[in-house]
Amino acid sequence: MTQLYELAPWAFWRVTPPDADPTETKEWLEAFDALVAAEDALTGPTMSIEFAFIEDCWLEATDARGARLFYGLGQAGALRRVTGEPPIDVILGNADGVALTVDGEPYVVPNRNRQGNLARLAITGSSD
Repeated sequence: MTQLYELAPWAFWRVTPPDADPTETKEWLEAFDALVAAEDALTGPTMSIEFAFIEDCWLEATDARGARLFYGLGQAGALRRVTGEPPIDVILGNADGVALTVDGEPYVVPNRNRQGNLARLAITGSSD
């Protein structure tokens, strides 16, 4: 993979004044590449959940970073896949109307997470 600093000599003249030091720019870009790599390492593992809607069902899904993965009505016959950092918090408005698959494995909504047909749960993996 080409590192950003390898492209710097080509692009350097376009974005910097003529008296700028190319060595400093290369060092800055190397530090930037290291920072990006460190950030990628901190994002952690991801998990995929597939929702197969048998009936209409309200769905809210939010990952550990607080990113809203889905917020709305899943219509009967639709299939929706979300990917995020676990645990993924899920609210189902019609838990009997949707089948879940977590990382390719079937997932049954535990009874302890149900209030009637409403379900609230935090999914950390396929074997919760």
